[in-house]
Amino acid sequence: MRSVAIGTTSKLPSITVETKGGTDTYCTLFNDDQESLATDDDSGTNLNCRIEATEDAGEYFIEVRGYSGSTTGRYELSVGASD
Repeated sequence: MRSVAIGTTSKLPSITVETKGGTDTYCTLFNDDQESLATDDDSGTNLNCRIEATEDAGEYFIEVRGYSGSTTGRYELSVGASD
């Protein structure tokens, strides 16, 4: 799994994770126990993924992959937070 830590805190605010680019992406948000908390395919623009979530304190990871097993390409990953 390719993942990026997106937060370790005593209180995690609302987070937004999204991709941009010409690749059809699929995102999964995991907690530190590798449990899937949210998934998304096309809520972003142009077949990009977008997840908005508010979670408890802890460490979180995002996995980004191509929608199909043969999908490859470039994309930009953005992570934002607000309270």
